[in-house]
Amino acid sequence: MSSDEVDGIFWADTKLNISRPTVRPGFAFGGSCLPKDLKALSYRAKQLDLQLPLAERHNFPSNQAHIERAVERILNAGKRRIGCLGLSFKKGTDDLRRARCFWS
Repeated sequence: MSSDEVDGIFWADTKLNISRPTVRPGFAFGGSCLPKDLKALSYRAKQLDLQLPLAERHNFPSNQAHIERAVERILNAGKRRIGCLGLSFKKGTDDLRRARCFWS
């Protein structure tokens, strides 16, 4: 079964009430909520003597690697000007917490 078929089965359930863009794979996460929530989840897990290796050790390094690969591709493109569109992390918001822009 392909990932698209699994995706189709997942979205056929209308009771989930989950936003598709929230679950679909994409670029690195940004904004203020997910990093805060991951840190809170890890903190609570430690209080309960639980281990969450994915949440505790892999999310932030993986996210940073996505950002670094993107920056490297941009810088290696050999262009002198770089434009940034949509600095906020979510459409319709002006929240710029943890927003980053790189240039050379």
